[in-house]
Amino acid sequence: MTAKNPQKFYSISRRFSLALVSVVILALFIFAAIAIALDISRINADLDRKLENTMQLAETSLV
Repeated sequence: MTAKNPQKFYSISRRFSLALVSVVILALFIFAAIAIALDISRINADLDRKLENTMQLAETSLV
């Protein structure tokens, strides 16, 4: 009994489908990364604004 090395042959449509799915997944990851980066910068700006307002309130209260 000899063990044969099975070879996988994919049709062109199968390869095209895999490539298309890969491109869509990559596009989604890029979109998610951009959305997360924008959200982080917006949150940081909001926190800076709140900190500045709190510091002004504390300074006014101490005077």
